[in-house]
Amino acid sequence: MPNTLTKCPACGALANPAWLTCAACKELLTAETHSPEASHVMVPAPAEPVIVEPAPESVRRRPVFWQSGVQIHGPATVTDFARSGDDYWVWIVYQGEGRWIRDLLLRSRSAFEAQLGAKKAKEAKEGGGLHG
Repeated sequence: MPNTLTKCPACGALANPAWLTCAACKELLTAETHSPEASHVMVPAPAEPVIVEPAPESVRRRPVFWQSGVQIHGPATVTDFARSGDDYWVWIVYQGEGRWIRDLLLRSRSAFEAQLGAKKAKEAKEGGGLHG
């Protein structure tokens, strides 16, 4: 049996098609990509070797934020880096769980804080409308 994987539609990570969620971004895999029989939308495993190395201490001390769907999550701690060809990943620990995040999904603290500010403003507006 060939070593085949599917791509997560949310983040582009390679995923086992028998899984319900992507190991990298934790998004649900769609019916087109999820298959208990592992028979849909298959792509070969990466031809390039995957290189994993520990993150330097200076990186471990800095919190990171990432986007999943329309939300920005964090802060998390980076512990490792991975590279396969031109694809780059960081291993993060967030709320006691580890996960791979593709470098393209990393976001700034200011984007995270802007999202929090917008969420609070929306809640205040909705709350004010109920009492006014």
